[in-house]
Amino acid sequence: MLFRSSVFKKQTLFGSIVLVLSTLAVVAFLFSTSARDEAQYVDLMSKRTEKTKDSYFGKQIREHVTRDIYFTNVDGQRLMMRLRSKGTELIFDKKRGGQGLVEHIQGLKAMMQEQLYYQLKDGREILCLADGRWVNRLDQSPVTDINWEGVKSKQVVRYLEADNGQFLEKSGEFSGKQVKLFKLSLLGHQCRDTFSCRNPLLEGVCDAVTFSFLNKQLNFSADGVHAVIHKKK
Repeated sequence: MLFRSSVFKKQTLFGSIVLVLSTLAVVAFLFSTSARDEAQYVDLMSKRTEKTKDSYFGKQIREHVTRDIYFTNVDGQRLMMRLRSKGTELIFDKKRGGQGLVEHIQGLKAMMQEQLYYQLKDGREILCLADGRWVNRLDQSPVTDINWEGVKSKQVVRYLEADNGQFLEKSGEFSGKQVKLFKLSLLGHQCRDTFSCRNPLLEGVCDAVTFSFLNKQLNFSADGVHAVIHKKK
C-alpha cells in the first residue's frame, strides 16, 4: 500500500508539472509577437486612424458675412474686392477625393475694383503704374504735364449680384449662376458699400460667373453674357 501510494504521488506530481509547462507554452505562444506581426498591427491601426480622419464632417451657419480680399491688377495697382452675403453655410466634408471646405452663399453681392485713376480738370484720365510712371488711362501714353488743381480720384469697378453662390476652399474659386453684372465708374479710391447703378458703363446678366485669386491676381470668367454697353456721358 505504501509503495503504491508513493507511485501515485509521483505520477500526480509529474502530471502537474506537464500541465503547468503546457499552459506556459500556450500562453507564450498566444502573447509572443514577431516583428512582422507588430508591423502588420501598426499598419492596420494607422489605416483605421486615417479612415476616421478622412471621414470628418462639420457644418456652420453664419449670417450677414462680409469678406475683404486684396489683389493686384496688370498695372500693379493694389485693389480690393468686398464680398457681402445675407448668410453662408460652411460645410467641411473631409473624404478621399472630396472637396474639403465648401461655402454655400445666399444673397451674394460683390464689388471688385478694376482700376484706380484720376480725372484731370481738362478731362484727361491718368493713372500711376507700378514703376511710378504716369500714363493716359486709355492708351498708356506718357503724361508729364499734370495740373493737380481740381483733380478727381475715380475708379472702375465690377459689381455682381446673385441669389446663390459657392466657394471651394480647395481651388479657391467662387462661382454663381444667373448673375447680374454691372461695370461702373465711381468717385474715390475706396471700396464702397453704397453706390448707384443708374448710369453703368455696362450692365447685363451672366449664365455663370467664376473668379479666383492666383498669385494675388484676379482671374475672372463669365459665360453666357447678355449685356448692354452704355456710352460714356
